[in-house]
Amino acid sequence: MERKSNYKFGIYECLEPAARVFQMFITEGIMVVYDITNKESFENCQVWLNDIKEKASPDVEIILLGSKCDEDDEKRQVSQEQGQQLATEYGIKFMETSAKEAINIEMAFFTLTEDVLAKKSIELTEEPLEKKKEKSRKSGCCVL
Repeated sequence: MERKSNYKFGIYECLEPAARVFQMFITEGIMVVYDITNKESFENCQVWLNDIKEKASPDVEIILLGSKCDEDDEKRQVSQEQGQQLATEYGIKFMETSAKEAINIEMAFFTLTEDVLAKKSIELTEEPLEKKKEKSRKSGCCVL
């Protein structure tokens, strides 16, 4: 029998610095998105990523997304290789997306969600056995 769990996710667009800092404290997964037809938006990603590394939990999962990948090549100002290189520098995942053509949108959310849940699963299973026994005695439950 497959066990199913329900999870609730909040999605925030944080453009204001004060909101960004607050959200980073309570966030477990962050999508940093730039427009491949706008070099400045890509350059701003480094500021965002540095801010995240400095202020967010070290366990936060991050994915870098290049949006508008459906646009013609002559409009592209940021190559896929540049996006991948930046992601590699920060040790995060990368993909290009298009909301207009529904390219990699679900995949981006699934990838980030799976990474967050995988990390939560590891955190939950790495608790020392003695702590589990102690908790089970206090709550009257049996933890195996």
